Amino acid sequence: MSNYLETPEKLPPANLLMGYVQSLPTEALTKWLPDNPHVRKLTIWATSVLITGILAAMLLPNGEMAVALTALVTAIAGTILFGEERMPLVIVALMMLPLGGLGDFHGIIENMEWVLFIKLVALLTWVDFLNHTKYFDHLIERYLPRKLHGFPLIALLCVLAACSAALIDEVNSIVLWYFVTRAIIGFTPKGNLKLKAASWTAIVILLVSATNIGSQFLPLGNPVGIAISVISGLTAVDFITYAWLPGMLTLAYFTVRVRYKFPNLIGEFKSVTVETADFEILEDHVDQFEVIEYEETATGKDVHPVEHQAVPIPLLHGLFSIGVIGLVMATPISNLLNSSPETGLGIFVLALFATTLFIGSSYGRHTELVLRELPWNTLFFIVFLFGIAHGLETSGLTESAAEQIYTTFGTNEVAVRIVIVLVAALVTAFMDNVIAIAIIAPIIIALGDRGFETQGLWFSLLSAAVVAGNLTPIGSTANIIANAKVKSSWGTWWKTGGMLAVECLIVNQVLLYLWEQVIR
Repeated sequence: MSNYLETPEKLPPANLLMGYVQSLPTEALTKWLPDNPHVRKLTIWATSVLITGILAAMLLPNGEMAVALTALVTAIAGTILFGEERMPLVIVALMMLPLGGLGDFHGIIENMEWVLFIKLVALLTWVDFLNHTKYFDHLIERYLPRKLHGFPLIALLCVLAACSAALIDEVNSIVLWYFVTRAIIGFTPKGNLKLKAASWTAIVILLVSATNIGSQFLPLGNPVGIAISVISGLTAVDFITYAWLPGMLTLAYFTVRVRYKFPNLIGEFKSVTVETADFEILEDHVDQFEVIEYEETATGKDVHPVEHQAVPIPLLHGLFSIGVIGLVMATPISNLLNSSPETGLGIFVLALFATTLFIGSSYGRHTELVLRELPWNTLFFIVFLFGIAHGLETSGLTESAAEQIYTTFGTNEVAVRIVIVLVAALVTAFMDNVIAIAIIAPIIIALGDRGFETQGLWFSLLSAAVVAGNLTPIGSTANIIANAKVKSSWGTWWKTGGMLAVECLIVNQVLLYLWEQVIR
């Protein structure tokens, strides 16, 4: 997640529901809709909300459950239909809770995941600052092995994309590796990429797939990982203990399948090598914007430009290393000091946030400008959505769902995991992985209250919410950003990454379960 989300070309090319409606061969279902596309979407949204409200009132035990479910559908329908412009509809969904008697305004606001919000702001500021200072570009230029070609080069790019997603986030990762791979492939004298269009589309989809697989390794820049970490109380050490080995083996399986599934792509990459000159091409082709900030003087009458200064690489090395090591070690150190792990981690995250802002302001990147780069639209969407999810808890709907699951499957952990993974995968592939977490997390908590072992369920949910994102071009923000560049069709995406996503999801889930049994 980064400011890349806010540029118009990165928004979803066409929303799913409207695409279905407009593709119908008959006008029977569309002739009654207004001509204005925004009004058409709003009409479909209002109709879906109204129908949901009526059915929920008829079928659910009480009015509070009906209000909570209708509010959730209001937010989901707004997300599907309006993409990044969903916020007004999500706010309407949030308004339904106090109007429907599910708590007062202050109670609803207090029960939003503001701890998650602050942690996301702090970590994304740290990641975005490192990204905008070209620190990750420097690491790649200095340490990426030269003279690789063919399958070893493709495998290395996929592995590095996965690892960078774990250490930074999936959006910055795919943007970074998109441009790096394009520079490595090179251009003809006429300015065309030295790769067939179909092969270029395939390698971009594979890089996105590897990125999403890797984003489960650590709870750093990935909002889904951070959300699960905050809600469940799982730490970075838990992620390393439970998710690393299954995730790495899944990534290995992915690369092996790429080796045998895409022989033509590998054949073309035999003529592609990593050269030092590639990084000059990278500098020439990455869209760069020189930002000049104007700072008021003490008199408030004059302004003068403050240009960004280059931040010393050793200082960036220190900021990055301290951040990664501190996030991993904060919990063990808190335990040694007999302090709350949540408090220790929270203090470190705030310290990292303050340090990043101080370093930025010391080199001309003032706090207002650094914070302006964050995806505030997405951040507020997350906390508003979890506020709506809390309405599901207040109404008793999630408790009822957990009771139904527990009654149906008892302590059959495998069956419960399958249900959670299927629901999370479908919601992630066609809606949003944050929505999947918001819906399923309260159910897992309710199952835990019944004595169910939930640690494995959290990691199953995490895996489904990231790996299943590879099923469709809209399964994750990284997919949307990459597909805005290559403009792949749904069919091409499915043939390239979708079928592999099904395999990888199954492999990852089986490995997670087996590895958990070994640890137990």
